[in-house]
Amino acid sequence: MDNASNITNKTWDKSEQIRIFLQVMTWTAALEIIFTVVGTFLNLWLLGSILTSRDLRVRMRNQLICNLSILNLVQTVIKSPAMTSIAIIFLYRIRVSIDVFCQTFSITTVVEFIQSFIGDWLMVFVIIIFIAHILDFDATAKLTPRTVKICKVVMHIAPWIAGIIITFISVVMLTRWHPCLIIPYEKMYAFEIAYTIIPTILSIVLLVVAFVLRQRRFSRGTSTASGHMGVQLLGRGPEIDR
Repeated sequence: MDNASNITNKTWDKSEQIRIFLQVMTWTAALEIIFTVVGTFLNLWLLGSILTSRDLRVRMRNQLICNLSILNLVQTVIKSPAMTSIAIIFLYRIRVSIDVFCQTFSITTVVEFIQSFIGDWLMVFVIIIFIAHILDFDATAKLTPRTVKICKVVMHIAPWIAGIIITFISVVMLTRWHPCLIIPYEKMYAFEIAYTIIPTILSIVLLVVAFVLRQRRFSRGTSTASGHMGVQLLGRGPEIDR
C-alpha cells in the first residue's frame, strides 16, 4: 500500500512539474513575442526620432542612446525570437535534434552575455557625458577635432569589441560546450563581475557624483544645464556632444 502511494505521489509530482514548466514556457513565449513587437517598434521609433533630427543626432549622448537602441534591437530581433522558438518547441513537443536545440540555446546565452556587457558599459559612457554636460565641458576647445572624433569612435565601438572578445575568451576558458553551453556555477562570478558588478558600481558612483555636482552648481548658479535628466540628455548641451 505504501509503495502504491509513493508511486502515485511521484507520478503526481512529475505531472505537476510538467504543468508548471509548460506554464512557464507559455508565459515565456508570450512575453518574448511582446518584447519582439513592442521593443522593436519603440527602438526603431527612438532611432528614427534622433537620426532624422540634425540637432539631436549631432550630440554624442544621443548617438550613445542610438547605440543602446541598436543593442536593444539585438534583443528584440535575435534573442527574443530565439527564446520564443525554444518555448514553442517545448509547448508543442516539436521533435528537434538535441544538437540543434542546444546550439540555439547556447548561442542565445552567448548573445545575452555580450549584450549585457555592451549595455552596461554604454550606460557608463552616457553618464560620463551627462557629467560633462553638468560641468559645461567644451571638448572642442581643449582637444583637436581629430582627437574628439577618435574619442567618439572609441566610445561607440569599444564596448562592442570588448564584449565580443571577452565573451569569446570567457566561454572558451570557463565553460564547456558539449553540445550545450555549460557554465559551472563556481565560475559564474567571473561573468557577473566583468559584465554586471563593475559597470553597475561604476554607474552608481558616477550618478552620485553627477547628483552632487548638479546640486552644487545649481546652488551656486554656475550651471547652464536646466530641466530634468531626460531633457539634459536629449536637449542642447555643451560642445562635448558635437
